Amino acid sequence: MVAIEETTGGMSFGELYTGTDHSINKQVTLQNFEKENKKFNANVHFQLIKGGTDPKVNGVKVAINPVIQVKKNETKNVTVSLTLPKTAKEGIYTGYIILTNQKDKNEQYRIPFSVKTIEEGFHGFAINKASTMLEYRISQTEPMGMASGNAAPTLSFNMKTPMEKMELVWQDGKTGQDLGYVSSMNLSNKNTNTHIIAIGALLGSYYPFTGDPDHPISAIAENLKPGYYKLKMISTSVTGKTFTNYVDHYVDIEQPEVTTSLDQESPFIEYKAGQETYPFSMQISDPQVKEMQDAGMEVDLSDTTFNIV
Repeated sequence: MVAIEETTGGMSFGELYTGTDHSINKQVTLQNFEKENKKFNANVHFQLIKGGTDPKVNGVKVAINPVIQVKKNETKNVTVSLTLPKTAKEGIYTGYIILTNQKDKNEQYRIPFSVKTIEEGFHGFAINKASTMLEYRISQTEPMGMASGNAAPTLSFNMKTPMEKMELVWQDGKTGQDLGYVSSMNLSNKNTNTHIIAIGALLGSYYPFTGDPDHPISAIAENLKPGYYKLKMISTSVTGKTFTNYVDHYVDIEQPEVTTSLDQESPFIEYKAGQETYPFSMQISDPQVKEMQDAGMEVDLSDTTFNIV
């Protein structure tokens, strides 16, 4: 998304981050082309919109000089101030500045204003279903731990606010110990509020942390072994703030046990006269599912996918 500057009669204070005190001044230009001086009463009115946030409760204030005099044939700049405390909730604050001529109440001007507050961070993260637990079969013989059958896990995420970079680390899911470095991604050219798929960011391997301050990361990659892991994502925003998030993952190299109604001694199936279909059923058993559930992962056998050739 690219921001385009546009001349408008409204006043936007932009998009501001929560957690920080903001004080912003804007200028409103008033022009009096008539032959008499004018005085205006200025009032600020917030408007609660559907999905909006209450400015009074959140301490958001917009201020302007209550009486403004504009002499004949004069162009005058008037300051409008926004005060937004760091405790203000995420949301949209909007309203009007109403200017009313003291001598002629019918001469009235409404200047709309708005400000959007947003909490830095992400909307969410996920590892694609194709790599999740039941279908992800790591090959311990292939180089760099590439997942067999092109089933390598794929990370996806959605940024709420602009980010600079993201570092990926595999972590032991049970102990919380950081095992090793995976990769780094440049996010400075990625759009916010967009579903981003990080293809190739995860290859089923990592570079172990050595504990040696001179060489903290090994140059030799190791494959993930079967078990419960967390993908640790350390992101840095454009303001320098750091965010740490986690996604559960389970490496399972054991195939589930599958029995079907076609399991029989004879390879032949007999059709009756006029029969166009043949009933088919299967039963799946996978002890690793219980381990995933015990680890707090939301998974069951319905997540299993089969390719029928």
